[in-house]
Amino acid sequence: MNTETQILATTILSVAEGTNHNEWVSGVYPQTNKLVESFIEENKVYEMVEDEDGEFVKKFTGYKNEELDKILKHIKTSCEKDLSEINRFEAQSNKFGKDKIELIKKITRLYALKSENEE
Repeated sequence: MNTETQILATTILSVAEGTNHNEWVSGVYPQTNKLVESFIEENKVYEMVEDEDGEFVKKFTGYKNEELDKILKHIKTSCEKDLSEINRFEAQSNKFGKDKIELIKKITRLYALKSENEE
């Protein structure tokens, strides 16, 4: 086997092995939805009302700020869409990409230059 083939295989192998470290995808943190929901809840106004049994229950009467409620609900919807897109992207990339990268690693490992760790 010639040196050029070994160098090419070593380069491809190092790139394929480096892809495992780049699995970060920008997205919505799970805490973001909880935070937005807590802001929506804090913006609501409740009134304590006595029911037929004589117990007091909270009755929703409106919002402290209607515009803020619209904005928060829009943010919540946007976060949910982003989360579903990220889940779809991760499922798709795992399905198509990782198998091929593992195959590339297996093939090029045979032809790559031996590192000091492997000898």
